[in-house]
Amino acid sequence: MFLQILFSAYIPILLLATAWSAVVPGLPQYLMSLDVGILAVGFIVGLKGVGQVLSDIPGGFFLNRWDLRIVTIIFFSVAIVVNGLLAIVTEPLVIAVLIFLSGFFTSILITTAMTLLRAIVPPHLRGRAMAGVGGSMRAGTFFGPAVGGVLADQLGMPIVFWFRVLVLALGVVSFVYGTKYVKQQAVLSTVPFKESFSIVIGSFRERRRAIVTVGFGILVLSILRSSRDIILPLWGTQLLLSPALIGMAMSIGGLVDTLLFLPAGYISDLYGRKIALGLSLSVLSVGIAAVVSSSTIGLFFLISGLIGLGNGIGAGVFMTTGTDLAPDGAASTFLGFWRFYGDLGNAFGPMLVGVLAAALAIGPAILLTGTIGLAGAATVVLFAPETRDIARNAPRA
Repeated sequence: MFLQILFSAYIPILLLATAWSAVVPGLPQYLMSLDVGILAVGFIVGLKGVGQVLSDIPGGFFLNRWDLRIVTIIFFSVAIVVNGLLAIVTEPLVIAVLIFLSGFFTSILITTAMTLLRAIVPPHLRGRAMAGVGGSMRAGTFFGPAVGGVLADQLGMPIVFWFRVLVLALGVVSFVYGTKYVKQQAVLSTVPFKESFSIVIGSFRERRRAIVTVGFGILVLSILRSSRDIILPLWGTQLLLSPALIGMAMSIGGLVDTLLFLPAGYISDLYGRKIALGLSLSVLSVGIAAVVSSSTIGLFFLISGLIGLGNGIGAGVFMTTGTDLAPDGAASTFLGFWRFYGDLGNAFGPMLVGVLAAALAIGPAILLTGTIGLAGAATVVLFAPETRDIARNAPRA
């Protein structure tokens, strides 16, 4: 089973995360070199996230309607073509469309991994398996920017896009090899759109308490995760820290985050998803709220590590709870809706902080964000059922 998971999910996700994060350091500067204004740069970079949000639901339907293995290979191949085009075009409007498509296919490939692991892994091991996916994503986003930054600096941004082509091609090879050994029913669940939609609506009714309460916790977790990427730089600027020092602090948090994916999986499997999600939300919320108390470089680094600890405890919990609640016969469709829920939080977290900061100032905005996180933790701990038990009591496709 491990080799199936390794080659069909972990390695492709690792390579996917490496590819998409490799452009992060150099893309804004590259766009500005093409005479793109700073406002347009922000819009173009943000189109990847827009593509992810808009692809979640239709992507789930696609994966449920046709052979998951074939659909995934096609989407991987299109993503390779998209990045090949990014390496050779210089028209900003075309680049914007291609960045959007890059995000569109990224989301669908993550839904593939979730669907496969739901089919392969029994519920009592699912937390560790999904935490492994989270760890693969974190490792990719840890190494990707370093490699991409060096390539962009030494050889230019087009080479970074060609690097993405190579990495994604290796991801296709791994996926094709890994899924050769996956049982047929894990990759063949072809259900018409209307039928899969009906199954999902039925699951929403049957498991509405879990979907509402756990879903609220997941939404809040996504908001906190994305808001830290604006909160730490903003507060670091308040402390007059250089971008390099702010980046080092965030890297420390990212390292703590990455190292915790295995313990996070054990917490989820042994003590329950409810404990993992509630604990992650609590520590992450306290860490974010504590940012305003950091008045020195040392405290700023320490609190960034605390935020990484909180996020690391929740490694894989978003995917694990989604696969626990996904109904038989329409797992991919449900997971598309579940990812849409989480991606909304990713998209609007920084916007929420920006709006609150404009209305209240940065300090109160950070404290209010932490309070929202604690509200999410309280909702999960007090009202959410244990999704692990729901999965154990349901037949597995």
